[in-house]
Amino acid sequence: MTTQSALTGWDLVTALVTETDDDGFVGIQPDVHGEDPAMSPFELHHPYGFASRAADPDEDGVGCSMLKAYDGDDGHGWLADDPRYVSGLPELEKGGSVFYGGRTAAPTWLLTEGEDGSVQLYVPYALSAGVPTKAFTLRFDTTTQAITMLHSAGQTICLTKEQEIVLAVDDDTHLTIGPGQITAQCESFVVNGTLTVGNPIGAIVLPPGTPGPPRLLVNPL
Repeated sequence: MTTQSALTGWDLVTALVTETDDDGFVGIQPDVHGEDPAMSPFELHHPYGFASRAADPDEDGVGCSMLKAYDGDDGHGWLADDPRYVSGLPELEKGGSVFYGGRTAAPTWLLTEGEDGSVQLYVPYALSAGVPTKAFTLRFDTTTQAITMLHSAGQTICLTKEQEIVLAVDDDTHLTIGPGQITAQCESFVVNGTLTVGNPIGAIVLPPGTPGPPRLLVNPL
């Protein structure tokens, strides 16, 4: 038989300092509104399959909300929303969700869109005055059936529903690998070493007598 205890003293407060014990468990100190500030840290709980640790409050006392309760003399806490992250998060559709963390001013987030279930990962960095100037993105689009990875410098890798892999540096430099065909668009195509066209068996140097590498070998059959 399992004995259950009734949790009491429920309250919504601001999470203060957190610490990790020798066993890896995170304890959290809530804003206790006049109670003994030297009280033992509360045991922090999470939804199954997800764990987080709140950022410390800022100088104005703004921090992550925390729902606290007691089981006898033992304190328990559950983290809620943190208003400092709101401006850096994407707008949610009905049915959507977002996981976020990192810097409060420019968080990294993983968005599930409510409209079609597409997923996007956004990783900002290189902050200037608290605003990110660069970011990495990875998107799984269920509408276009494409997977796209974008570097902040502009390079992209895209896997399409047409079974193509598109590698692009800019509008004038890209490589498309499709079923039975590879297409390159660039100002200069450089091959170091030997390039063989056709069946390697019987391939000859073109033009005949070209000394040393690089060489172009062509099977005339």
